[in-house]
Amino acid sequence: YYYHGPAVLANVPGDQATAAASLNTLTAGKQRVVYVQWYLSTSDPEQLMPYLLQKYGRLVDDHTFRGYRERTFALPPNTNFILDQPSAPANANFDHILQLAGVAMNPSIDGDARLASRLGQPVVVSGQKLMLALRWRLLQAVTTDYKASVYLTDDEGHVGGQADLLLRRDQATTTRWPPGQEAVDYYVLPTVDGLMPGHYSVDLAVYPDGEQQRLRVLDTAGAPGGGSASIGRVDVLPPTSPS
Repeated sequence: YYYHGPAVLANVPGDQATAAASLNTLTAGKQRVVYVQWYLSTSDPEQLMPYLLQKYGRLVDDHTFRGYRERTFALPPNTNFILDQPSAPANANFDHILQLAGVAMNPSIDGDARLASRLGQPVVVSGQKLMLALRWRLLQAVTTDYKASVYLTDDEGHVGGQADLLLRRDQATTTRWPPGQEAVDYYVLPTVDGLMPGHYSVDLAVYPDGEQQRLRVLDTAGAPGGGSASIGRVDVLPPTSPS
C-alpha cells in the first residue's frame, strides 16, 4: 500500500430519508469504503449503514479494535445505493400484539455488478446474504421488548440461514411505541455455506427479548396457530464463484 493522502472522512447518520443519498454522494467515483463503527454510537440504531454496504459491497477486510469495528467494502462501478422499502403487502398477526404490514426482499450483490439486475427480486446467491425490510405495526401497548427471527427453510424443514433482531423505531424498542406505531426494520440474513440451490420459504417468528416462547400467529378468523408465519418464497442461486 502506498500512501496517497488522507481519505475523505464523513459522519453519516442512520436516517432512512437521507442515508442512501448521503452514501451516493460520498462514494461517487470511489472503489472502496472503510466503515468505522463505535460500539456505543447511537447515530445509527437501525444499522442502515452496514445494511446498505452489505447489500451492494463486498467485504474485503474486517478488524476489531478496543471499542471499534472497522470494515472495508469494495464497491462495483457506479454504485447507486437504494434503501429498500417494504411495498409488498403482508398480513401476519402475532397474538394481536404485532402485525407485519409489508415486506421487501433483495439479494446482496456482494460487489458483483452482474447481480445488480436481480435487485428487487426474491433471490439470494448460495453462501451470500438475503436483504429484508419488514414493516411492523404495534397493535397494543406492551411492557416487553420483542425480537423477530427470520429464517430460510426448505421443503423438509431444514434451516438454510437465520437472523434475529430487536425491533426498533429509531432508538425506541417496542415498550416505547404507542399503539398504532409503525416501524421498518432491516435484516441481513446470511445463508449457510454450500446451501443447495432451489426454492426456500422465508419464515418469521416473534418472541419476547430474553425468552424463547414465541407469539402465536393468528389466522384470518383470529384463531391462534403455530409460532411462525411464511412471508414469501426465495430462490437460492448457485454460487457465483468457487468457495
